[in-house]
Amino acid sequence: LACVADATVGLFVEELLKVRRLGTWGKAQLLADVRYVLSVLEALSPAVSPLLPHVGLLLEAAPARARALYNLPPDGRTGGAALLREMERRIIGAREDVGLFEE
Repeated sequence: LACVADATVGLFVEELLKVRRLGTWGKAQLLADVRYVLSVLEALSPAVSPLLPHVGLLLEAAPARARALYNLPPDGRTGGAALLREMERRIIGAREDVGLFEE
């Protein structure tokens, strides 16, 4: 079941990264979806990837905190760390309430 949980998280995040803009209601719905999927996965597997809880934190962070995370300078990370940083930037950048979205 751990493999199914990991695959589900991967697919969820992959689809999430296709979202280009998150308004107030979209952000709230996505956060509810993240919490729901996380609760289901935690019931199936005790070792759920920390990626999904991290997505939840990015969505619920106050706009000022989200902007601070978004504006962190690149640190030369590569591999998985660089992919995580790009995921963070794309999620935060899509949030309308953070004010970073550009058409």
